[in-house]
Amino acid sequence: MSETPILQSKDLHLYYGETEALKGINMDIEKNEITALIGPSGCGKSTFLKTLDRMNDLVPNVRITGEVLLNGEVCTMRGKKLRHGDQAAYRDTVYEVVSAASDGDEHHS
Repeated sequence: MSETPILQSKDLHLYYGETEALKGINMDIEKNEITALIGPSGCGKSTFLKTLDRMNDLVPNVRITGEVLLNGEVCTMRGKKLRHGDQAAYRDTVYEVVSAASDGDEHHS
């Protein structure tokens, strides 16, 4: 049996108001593997990365459904309000979060 992917998206949808920008993204990113997002301009590559990095949690009128998992644990803030002092949690890049998780740093889980 294989290891749990380090980062996963499951049926991930993102809406800007009524406009659906991400449509049911399912992706596993394995530990110690290189992953590339390739596609034409405007297809959602940056939006997907911003969702993994949780930067879209800060954008007004954005609704996210589905799940993003880090080491098998849900790591999105769906339905929760961001408190004023929590902004420091959003400084990390996807690389920093995944690197810390693979090193066993529980600060980011």
